[in-house]
Amino acid sequence: MNQIPIVPYDPKWPSYFEAESKRIRSALKKECVAIHHIGSTSVKGLTGKPIVDMIVETDNLNDAALLLESLGYNLKGELNIPFRPFFDKQENSHKYNLHLFEKGNPEIALNLLFRDYLREHKEEREEYGKLKLSLAPKIKEGRKTNAKVSEYTLEKDKFIKKILQKAGLKGLFVRFCTHHDEFDAAKDLRDKYFPGKLLNFSSKHFHHFMLYSATEIIGYAQVEVKQDQSGVLHIFALSEKGHAEFFINTILKWLAKIGVTEIKNNIH
Repeated sequence: MNQIPIVPYDPKWPSYFEAESKRIRSALKKECVAIHHIGSTSVKGLTGKPIVDMIVETDNLNDAALLLESLGYNLKGELNIPFRPFFDKQENSHKYNLHLFEKGNPEIALNLLFRDYLREHKEEREEYGKLKLSLAPKIKEGRKTNAKVSEYTLEKDKFIKKILQKAGLKGLFVRFCTHHDEFDAAKDLRDKYFPGKLLNFSSKHFHHFMLYSATEIIGYAQVEVKQDQSGVLHIFALSEKGHAEFFINTILKWLAKIGVTEIKNNIH
């Protein structure tokens, strides 16, 4: 693993995005609703990795994903966000990251809010660049702790949440439980509402969902998927009332996507 490549802003980055977005639009046709340039290369003056990050909005995740793979994009999975196929591609000297979302997914607005705030606020933009430069010599690219995200991403998390709070982020977001703060929140919610229940983070058959209200974790659910593709809900905990329907419906939709047609309630 190499040192994380953090470089000064390159004025050519937007042109790389424009050229690649034209290729994507041409290939996806009606499956492409919109394309957005996000990440460090989308913010003029921001130091960062020389990787062009994009969001593609679609009405059909499956068809759009297949078309993107035909363009040479490598599907890496959903990673920490349900219903977000993530891709990357290296072409000549350019690297691209692509986040595929259904139109209207709240994660789209979150990313654009973060981008636009940094575009408009020089002080925070410079602070973010300095943070990246300070992390680069200390962290090898791709290195992970026992969290399921890179150490580099983990170290930026507090800053990103601070900016989203300043920008006035609102709404509900469902994520997979992937890093230390989420593991701790899951344990706290388990201890408060289901003391003694096993938190099985080691088995691939257990799926862990976190519910955020803006940047605050307010819910946790643990679902086991058995070999016969039936599901068992072991923990469903919320620290705020009024969001249970949204949370459970999102979980059920994701389970249906992976072929789970029946879910049993094991909450006592």
